[in-house]
This record gives sequence, C-alpha cells and structure tokens, in this order.
Amino acid sequence: MLHDLQGPLRRVGGFSQILKGEAGLSEEGKKHVGFIEKEAKKAQVVLEGVSEYFLALSGDFPAETCNVGDILGEACQDLGLLVEMRKTKIDVQGTPGSIKGMPLLLKMMFRHLLKNAILFSPEGSSVFITFDQRAEGLHMSIQDQGGGIPAGKEEEVFQPFTRLVSYDQVPGAGLGLSLCQEVFKRHGGALSLSSSEKGCVAALNFSK
Repeated sequence: MLHDLQGPLRRVGGFSQILKGEAGLSEEGKKHVGFIEKEAKKAQVVLEGVSEYFLALSGDFPAETCNVGDILGEACQDLGLLVEMRKTKIDVQGTPGSIKGMPLLLKMMFRHLLKNAILFSPEGSSVFITFDQRAEGLHMSIQDQGGGIPAGKEEEVFQPFTRLVSYDQVPGAGLGLSLCQEVFKRHGGALSLSSSEKGCVAALNFSK
C-alpha cells in the first residue's frame, strides 16, 4: 500500500514543477504551486520513513555472520554526498570485528545514526566512531559535535514521529531513532543515547 501511495505523490510533485514553468502564472500562483511541491516532497519522505520502519519491524531476514566494519563502510558510502556537503570528517577507532546479524537492517541503522550525527552537528564537524571488544560482546559508540538532546528527552526521542526540531531545519519522518531501536531489539542488543557539552553519544552494545 505504501508503494502505491508513492507513485501519486511523485506525480503531484512532477505536475507542480510543470505548472511553475507555465507562462502567465502569477507570482501568487507560483507561490501556491511551490507550497504544493514542498508538501508533496515532505509526504514522500514520511512514506519512505514509514516503509523502512515497517521493514525493520517485520522484514524477514536470516541472521548471518556480519563484518561490522564492512557494513559501516557501506553506510558511509551511502551518505557520501551529505558528508561532502557538510564537510564532515568520520573518525573511526578500534576494531569492529564480526557479529551475528541481519546486514540490511544493520546498514539501515548505521545510516540513520550517522545521518543524525552529521545533520545535528555544525558544518565541518567530526563524527567519532569507536569500537571496543568486551567480554559481553561488541561495544560501539557514535559521537557527534552537536548541541545534544535536551535533558529528560533521551527516551522520548525513540518514540515514532518524535521530532526535536522542525522539518525545515532537518528533513525527515521522525522515525529514524525508532527504527534504530527496533533493529537493535531484533539483534538482542541495547541502544542508548546520552548528551554532554561535547555532543550526543549513541551507545550500541551487541551481545554475543
């Protein structure tokens, strides 16, 4: 059903672009058409987010031995344009190693966490990723250089459609952290967020 809705939304956006180029359209008319185009794009982003969220909840993926470093690398490649535009430096320390997991879902989770770290940090910042092999399993942290999460909101941000800033500031469906939490539940691990004057830290503990 979600796929069926995406087609009409793309067509609405396409038709609005055509209308904006029509001769004789008043400035007021162009303003209204621009609003339609913007809202269609926003609705499409939300639909794509919902689609990913349900995939994380119920997608049927067999667990296999995964190289965490390779999957993280693929997520970074997916975000290559954003990294370049924001002039972000990705600093990786430690040895990722391997875990038993679902590669597609892990990649989705890493992509969302990294995207948040990039978008919520000032341009030209660094994102620090560290790995630590512990007796109970692999510990991973992703730290940004942003303003952090307001006190008392650390659990609330995992609720679906929760946003701390407006869509215009940071586009998205408000489902990224909810998706990450669901992916981690399916891997039997624990995901938590904390803030300090140095930024926000996402701590991921993969059990053996």
